[in-house]
Amino acid sequence: MPQLRIGSLGQLQHPALVPYENRSPWLLAYDAASLPLAAEVGEGVALQLLQQYGLDHARVALFEAIPSPHFTQLKRLFAASEQRWGEQLFTAKDCLKRLTDLEELVHRRFALLAQAGAADILTYNANAARAEPILYLLLNGLGNAIAEPQPLQQLETLCRQGAAVGIIPLLLHNTQEQTDLQLPDARRKALQSFWQTVYPQSVGLDMRGQVQPLNIPSELWRLLQRFGLQVGVGQLSKSWAGNLLAATQQAQDNNGESDFLHSRIGLAGANPAYFSMGEKSDAYHALIGGATRTGKTTLLNNLILNACEAYSPQHLQLTLMDFKDGVSFWEYADLGHVAALYAPTEADFPAALQCLAQFEQQISTRYAQFRTERVARLADYNNVSAQPLPRCLLVVDEVQSLFEGRDYQQKSEVKRILSNIAKKGAAAGVHMILSTQSFQNVELEGDVKDQFHLRIGLRHASAIGCRALMGRDNDAMLNLERFTAIYNSHQGESQHNRLVALDGLPDFHARLDNLKAQYPATACHQSSLNEPLAQTTPVATSKFADGDVSEPW
Repeated sequence: MPQLRIGSLGQLQHPALVPYENRSPWLLAYDAASLPLAAEVGEGVALQLLQQYGLDHARVALFEAIPSPHFTQLKRLFAASEQRWGEQLFTAKDCLKRLTDLEELVHRRFALLAQAGAADILTYNANAARAEPILYLLLNGLGNAIAEPQPLQQLETLCRQGAAVGIIPLLLHNTQEQTDLQLPDARRKALQSFWQTVYPQSVGLDMRGQVQPLNIPSELWRLLQRFGLQVGVGQLSKSWAGNLLAATQQAQDNNGESDFLHSRIGLAGANPAYFSMGEKSDAYHALIGGATRTGKTTLLNNLILNACEAYSPQHLQLTLMDFKDGVSFWEYADLGHVAALYAPTEADFPAALQCLAQFEQQISTRYAQFRTERVARLADYNNVSAQPLPRCLLVVDEVQSLFEGRDYQQKSEVKRILSNIAKKGAAAGVHMILSTQSFQNVELEGDVKDQFHLRIGLRHASAIGCRALMGRDNDAMLNLERFTAIYNSHQGESQHNRLVALDGLPDFHARLDNLKAQYPATACHQSSLNEPLAQTTPVATSKFADGDVSEPW
């Protein structure tokens, strides 16, 4: 039977262990004096549970109604692992939404168990090709966070039914809430009723004064006390978190896949935040949205510069399409990485469409080359070919201009091209970053938008605009400061939001000049790209312009 360490036995210098089968909530009751110890034990329980199941098989969502210095190892783990072990919910709104999402997940998982004929999630996972992760909800401060009865009812449902489907609350109960006169009577009564229901179902400890067991066998508890039980895990949490981070690193080292772009874009808390695109992240295209003057152009320039510094033109080729009269990308005109640079006017939309079609053509050409080598994707082709192919990246700024004011036939062709690139481009090494102020007028079909796992949102003016980018019920970009963004690599699912303070580009021109000196454009680049960008700029290479896409460019 699985066991959790809650302290040590002073007389034996041995861990103090209690059984826990993941079939009930875990509960820690505390008052003001015992809060630090309760938080220490609660964090230790969460870290041990993650260790029991391993990477990608268990996750923790942490919510504190009032910010505190507690749970530091969990917070460090989330940030350093880029949230692979779980995440912190920063606002009551995030917490309440998560409760609603988990209530829905309970129903879906019960249906899954019924279809498989499994009694519970552990039985299901033992026989399933794809295991469902165990989800722990570590909550502290319900009285401060929850004002309505419905969320308490949702949490009570999780306490009663969640364990069977692998959704388990880990609750810290501030017992002083029940006598807090600052809380409305209705809320205090609702909380009292909730805790009266939850206590009999839970396993845990009452940390007030002399620690007492909650539904831990009395014989075991007397035995622990007999050998000098000392409750608390101290520095063990730091060690456990370190082991989990080491497991994360080992999994990355053992995974042969890698991201072709892994570029720092800012800070998530105190840790570097990266834009990651490729096989390891399972993200091959990106959407970037945000109001004007929030840092969107700086972010795009950061991504382009970092990519060009990481790869030579033989390994990365860019097609840049700029619908802001050329102001976003004109400075890249003399850079060898740039295969095509367009700044279309309204009258030159057919030329922009031709640029998209020629970029799309790379996919079918490459698949034909793959067939000759009997491979299915770019990485395998480059391992066997004498002429490796570069990654091809299309960056479109103000992508809504491809749709606004277009007739039905033009829109249909744009949608067809973007759909083909989104669905077939990944294996061919053909990728897109689409950027705009709002995706409300960007008519991507649902199955096409689903291919854009990676979405970055800067400040938006409306919830509708937020959801046009991220999806249902994710409006986290509404109140962002300038130069901050929500980074989401899971198709906009709100539980995967990461807040990033974006880096600036104080050395932009120096870095770009260095790149141009190292990788100057060829003669055909120079002749075509030196034309005024207020007009449609022709395709940048003679091969591309002539339709010759059979060899690397």
